[in-house]
Amino acid sequence: MSRAIPYWLCLLCWLLVGSRLAQPARTLAVAIDYQPNTFETRLAQLKGMGVPQVVVRLNGLPTPTHWQAMLDAIGKSELEWRICLAGLPRTAGWVVLPERYRLRGMEQGVYPVEIAGADQALLAVSPHDQPMLRTLTSISLSGGRAVLALGDTAESILLLYPRMENALLDLWEGWDHYRDALCALLLTRKPSGKFRGWLIETGWDAQSAAAFPDTERFRAEWLGFLKLRYGDLTELERAWQLGRSLSRYEQAVQLLPLWHGERGLPYLVALDGEPKPSDETAPSAQRRTNEVEPQRCHFWDDYHAFLGERWRTLLKGLQRTLLTFTPDVEFHLVLPMPDPTELPTPEALRDPLLPAGYRLPAAWRGAWRPFLVIESARARQPLVMLEWSGESGERASLMQNLAREMGIPLVIWHVESGSRSTPDTAFIPEVWQALRAADGEPSTPVFISFPASLWGMTSLQKYRTGWWLPTDPPGELQPLFWGFELFAFWRQVEAERLDKAGKSTTVRQIELYLWTAGDEREVTLRRFDQALLSATNLNGEPVPLNIRGDTVRLKIGSVPVRIRGFEILPLCESAVNDWTQRVESLLKRGTPAGQDAQVLRFVFDGALSTYRRDRVQGFPLVRNAWFEIEAAFRPYRLIEAENAREHAFGTIRRDLSASGGATLWLNTPLKPTAEGYYARYTLNIRTESVYNLYLACRLQTPENGKPDAIEWQIFSRTDEKTPLAKGVAPLDASRAVSSYADRFLWLPLGNATLKTGDYLLQLRYLPADGHQPFYAEWDMLLVAPPGVVPRGVIPPVY
Repeated sequence: MSRAIPYWLCLLCWLLVGSRLAQPARTLAVAIDYQPNTFETRLAQLKGMGVPQVVVRLNGLPTPTHWQAMLDAIGKSELEWRICLAGLPRTAGWVVLPERYRLRGMEQGVYPVEIAGADQALLAVSPHDQPMLRTLTSISLSGGRAVLALGDTAESILLLYPRMENALLDLWEGWDHYRDALCALLLTRKPSGKFRGWLIETGWDAQSAAAFPDTERFRAEWLGFLKLRYGDLTELERAWQLGRSLSRYEQAVQLLPLWHGERGLPYLVALDGEPKPSDETAPSAQRRTNEVEPQRCHFWDDYHAFLGERWRTLLKGLQRTLLTFTPDVEFHLVLPMPDPTELPTPEALRDPLLPAGYRLPAAWRGAWRPFLVIESARARQPLVMLEWSGESGERASLMQNLAREMGIPLVIWHVESGSRSTPDTAFIPEVWQALRAADGEPSTPVFISFPASLWGMTSLQKYRTGWWLPTDPPGELQPLFWGFELFAFWRQVEAERLDKAGKSTTVRQIELYLWTAGDEREVTLRRFDQALLSATNLNGEPVPLNIRGDTVRLKIGSVPVRIRGFEILPLCESAVNDWTQRVESLLKRGTPAGQDAQVLRFVFDGALSTYRRDRVQGFPLVRNAWFEIEAAFRPYRLIEAENAREHAFGTIRRDLSASGGATLWLNTPLKPTAEGYYARYTLNIRTESVYNLYLACRLQTPENGKPDAIEWQIFSRTDEKTPLAKGVAPLDASRAVSSYADRFLWLPLGNATLKTGDYLLQLRYLPADGHQPFYAEWDMLLVAPPGVVPRGVIPPVY
């Protein structure tokens, strides 16, 4: 035995050392923008503060002289260091975002247009009530500005497709020139000393993913991709749902779409002077367009697949090149954090298939926490670059500690360059010392997901057993509708179980999650199997189950409870009891306006009778009958913002965390026309009263401190010019009365006395002075009598 002890001790030591080496080393670094005149001084300042590692961020490649000076300075400092290539080349391109560059027509027909960085644009005019191309012309912009005089276009929609500088990454000529210039610098002198690796800032956003270069090199690459993807022209025509045939592949690469997502016109057009995809004898005006079916057309899928394939190929080539010059160092990508107010980046362009972290800009600091947690659940992040904007060390350390909790080994604080920093935002030693003192080891987080559609009923937070966070798409997670007070979802899991012979077998079970909106309550479930059950809450505490026959009773509260073991999905008996009591209470109040209480009672009693005979068949019937009665007695009106009868916003943005799974979205640099950016809703009032107006929306932090505003007007008829009531309310987060999904706020707008009848409610977005681009995103409207207030995404209590 005494001889075995040293052996086991050695083995244990080797295991501990091996596990330690397998984990990336914790690193805390500071990134600075390279400025030749101040670089050496800044390095000395950072070294004096005790910064162990510096990231030199190159917004453009230095000259050979500056390259030599930079390497000399970093060598003298004896600091660990990395190079971050942040200035990858970009190229001009036609941007197809009709939801962003869109104007409602007006009688005067004069439109001042300002699009920063644009020198040309295609102008498409369409009737406002149907997507049809009436005219298509090309316009020139000087300094990004132009004035369009089109005459009476009151019944039209104007769509602009600008050609913009730096529209997207230059994955063609520009990339080759950049790579060659970088290699020339490395041939003169390679990074050495305590050089630790390369960071490449790259990525896509909604605009760059919808941009089309007009260079010959791009068209050649796009042509080769299409020929490889479609071996025959008829296959391409079928995939793109073309209305006219093509005679050669070259015609396909000249086509530009006029639609994007759910906005725009269903056409592919060839630019002037280019081959037209039609019979050569057809008139020029006819040969310019090719009508398609956007919902079935695979053009955008093909284009994003082409960009993604080209991007990943070039990044892998760059990785091989740089690691050839500097072997045994790290290579990571730094992706931009998506703008939380923007449309999502296409899935084909999200994953570079290389180790990648994110750069989090200070402007979106309020969205850092949910973004970092959700992205860490999708894939482990090797690094994060945080933009420091003058926060105290205590506040900055909170985000740094979250990064460590997410298991991120490399945390980089990007501070302003010396030429742009001010005394108020200087990275002072006290801040660095606080960050260093609060720094901890990366941990291995545990994530527990819920469907994003239930985000409004809970919040992203950390429990003792792990992080509770939304997932989109929900995948195997299936939400359940058991009322407005009890929330649930389930998923199937695999578990090991002993069979009758004592052998271990794998069986599929149901894992059920339950929680309430408020206080703890007892819940009764009706089950259809006799499997062994267990329950714990997300704080790891066991939850007693009172099982009698086919009923299971337990207490649940705001901390979700996880029940394991069901073989068949149970039903909630408590929900049926709640609905029955609620119906009895409502029907005692009298007859709802516009409904027959006896008919409602008859339908509910019939559903309840069916439930008693067959619970599986009757449960949804009881739920639907209760919901109809609930809606009939509501003294308020809850309206989905995206269901406007008419609006001048950009598009409907899909968002599972929003009520109804979508919002009404606007994000444009174009100044509004005389009518402004508005949305109109039909409003039916059943009872005369004073009504309060509320709007659920997402807000953007105002840059100048002055918030945007909402102008609301109520008209008695759709053709009425003078409103019965009106008002203006600031979109100020401090006025919020409720919130949900960690992003939406309920704001009060005002009140009005309304009689029974139908009205038109108009909301107009009023941007603050100097606020561009113009951004607004609305989820719901509530028109309610006094005493009824919003409570998140759940219908208010009355």
